[in-house]
Amino acid sequence: MVDSNDVDDIYILRSELVSVKVNSLTKVSITDPEIADITNADNDAVIIIGKTSGQTTLFVWDVDGKRSINIHVSDKDLRGIESRIKKLLDAAI
Repeated sequence: MVDSNDVDDIYILRSELVSVKVNSLTKVSITDPEIADITNADNDAVIIIGKTSGQTTLFVWDVDGKRSINIHVSDKDLRGIESRIKKLLDAAI
């Protein structure tokens, strides 16, 4: 679970679900539901699903105020490539 107070960006894969922690949710919206959409929203969590590659913005209103989170959806898992690059850079130092 990702805390909405701690992130500005969330990176997910197409068809992946992510749970976003909120505090007494009052309102939620997403700018482009073709990219990612809200599958469920309740008092303490919003669940987002990645639908197609691209970027959209999730807006959350709760007791902590209004904030926006950029949702980045990708078709490819780049975490493996990132890990490999870090290992190569560490080996070079």
